[in-house]
Amino acid sequence: MILGSAGMTTSIVGNAIGSSSRDIGTLCTHNNINKWSKHKPIRYNKVEGLSDEEFKGTSGDNSLGIYYGIKASTSAGNYNQLHDTNFDYIGKPNGGELSPFRLGDFRGYDTNAVPTLTGEITNLAYTNVPKSFNCSVIYDYTGSNTTGIDFRELINTDGDAIKFENYYPCILVGDYARGLFNEYNSQQTSIKFNNAWYNKFYADISSGNFPTSYINTKQTCTLFLTRNLYVEGGITDLRNWQYVKDKANAYNAFAVPNAVAKKVEIKNYRTYTILEAIKCIRESNGVKLTLYFPEGRPQTSTSYIIGIESPGSGSKKWEYSTSSIPVMSISFTWSELGILPIPNQTYTVSGSITNGGNLVSNFNFDNI
Repeated sequence: MILGSAGMTTSIVGNAIGSSSRDIGTLCTHNNINKWSKHKPIRYNKVEGLSDEEFKGTSGDNSLGIYYGIKASTSAGNYNQLHDTNFDYIGKPNGGELSPFRLGDFRGYDTNAVPTLTGEITNLAYTNVPKSFNCSVIYDYTGSNTTGIDFRELINTDGDAIKFENYYPCILVGDYARGLFNEYNSQQTSIKFNNAWYNKFYADISSGNFPTSYINTKQTCTLFLTRNLYVEGGITDLRNWQYVKDKANAYNAFAVPNAVAKKVEIKNYRTYTILEAIKCIRESNGVKLTLYFPEGRPQTSTSYIIGIESPGSGSKKWEYSTSSIPVMSISFTWSELGILPIPNQTYTVSGSITNGGNLVSNFNFDNI
């Protein structure tokens, strides 16, 4: 329910927030107020109604990380304080001369408002499975969310030198932090990369100095955005895991709502298919295989042999290294396979993927 911009009464407000009280002070400080609504009672030294800009709060509150009445930032503190970001609604008016109650603050109030930015963190991760420590950064980049607090307005963009979409998603695990990897390309990218928005990321805990003491434990984890992973000469390098307890939050990091102080169980190992062939199509001069890392491309350099065997004819083997630029499809020509294709005749394409002589997966495609 979104309240109108005129004709505001204590009955309308009371019914909206589920309160039987008709006292303005009680309504303006009620615990049922949806803190994520842009329009709601806040402390401000003004008797008449507030403008949209004034709803962001006073400059004094903003300097303390309080916007729209919400304690939304610990950017001036240390990294480990991100675990304590609770987004409490602490900027309510107190009814005094410097912070009067205004029933008009409920104009445009949305009982169902949500922030434009939310996050998700898995509750179970394995050190040997790249994508198992998966995280989501969900942002309403369409602008359809007009009543919830917009995190673009909360982040100091230094005069737009660093825009919100250029912030990097990171994870704080216990006392260690690192930039996340984009599921799309297995690179550490900002939430908007090459003119596209991304929301699926993962933490690589198989390398980059991840503390072995965290394995087989439950750790407190917080998702955050930061304007830089590293600056030349800086004391923090989030391109790899770094111990950040009591380290100053140098890159203006902000915790992400719904993804703060979540418990994640970190385990050492589980079996999974690293690389598999998921599609095969026939081309004019041969066949093309599409490859896929179902749970993330390993960050360490690992080589795989993809081979097609043609019984009684030829064969072709191709080596792929995870340290190279990802090539997710490979082609085999008819001549390489020792086959003279017959029009309208279909073939069965089968083979295997191996790593160090060990079988990773088999594939078999009929009617090619």
